[in-house]
Amino acid sequence: MLRIADRYVAVQLLMPFVAWALGLLVMIAGSLLFGILKQLGSVEVPVRELLVMVAAKLPWAFVMSVPMAYAFAACLTVNRMSRDGEVTALRVGGISPRRLSVPVIVMGLAFSLVALAVNEFMVPWAATKGRQATRAALFTQPSRLPRDNILIQGPSGYLFYARGTSGEGEHKNLQQVMVLDRDEAGRRTIATAPGGTLEGEAVALHDVREYAFDDHGRVEISGRRRVSEVDLGRVFAELSAEQAPLEELSARELAHQTKLVAGTGGRTNEIRHNLHFKLAVPLAAFAFALVAVPIIMRYTGSGFTGAMMAIGVIFVYYTLTAWGKVLSDAEQLDPILGAWACNILFGIVGGLLLWRSG
Repeated sequence: MLRIADRYVAVQLLMPFVAWALGLLVMIAGSLLFGILKQLGSVEVPVRELLVMVAAKLPWAFVMSVPMAYAFAACLTVNRMSRDGEVTALRVGGISPRRLSVPVIVMGLAFSLVALAVNEFMVPWAATKGRQATRAALFTQPSRLPRDNILIQGPSGYLFYARGTSGEGEHKNLQQVMVLDRDEAGRRTIATAPGGTLEGEAVALHDVREYAFDDHGRVEISGRRRVSEVDLGRVFAELSAEQAPLEELSARELAHQTKLVAGTGGRTNEIRHNLHFKLAVPLAAFAFALVAVPIIMRYTGSGFTGAMMAIGVIFVYYTLTAWGKVLSDAEQLDPILGAWACNILFGIVGGLLLWRSG
């Protein structure tokens, strides 16, 4: 009897969860597409590369949608079963509300673990692919570069500037080029050239003047070269790694960054909060399951009631989570508590309500 009831509840939960998850993914994907198009501006990008950029964001969107989709699935399913008398029938058969909540909680935990795995392994990998696709769309095709005032800012103060371009097809001629960089000794260097050629991510500068400056800004070394090669691909790769948002890093990478920043005496609140938030949000589906069953059983109503209950649970969770981030970033709240406070609160409230429902 119990196994049949558990399977029945699990099947009833699965379909609305899939439907809500797909619906939320479509909405988030549309928002991501708008953001990518805004980032690209007037650059013409093939549909294939545009789809790659959107697809690279979908693992993150899936992680964000799982808790919300499961909140709707749990509230609507339990509400419908209670409204149709199925909960009463199961209670007559000897299944208590506390025991009835077990498959709901187990399914919530299972979806939370899946989201946690995706967030740890798929999101960083996909985000890297997305940044590479964006870089390829903007820079690897010379025909997509602006004709005037090309400016590329790289890590550690790197700067590449070309006043103008000419030519058609895959090869471009550059005019009035300047490159700011550092040499192997750490000195600031400036290279200027009246012109050069661009092919893919490789630039060949002609008739180059080079200068190296000491710490006081005085010219220490100067010279000329007929040809000098500039590898923009290396700059883009370093820039892509340096600009990775914290939410796109794995928990291991965030923990490593925390140690590095702490070793230099810097502030680690934001990194520590992102580290624990990365773990807490996927587990929100489990926290939602704990409170959904006892609340819905107590306040059974129409399908609209179940939807409003889910919206209320989601609103409370993410509002408190946002305040936790604000306070932890301002160093007024421990970042670990700021990330986990809602999960802990929902766990305590859900546990008390389940205990009373027995």
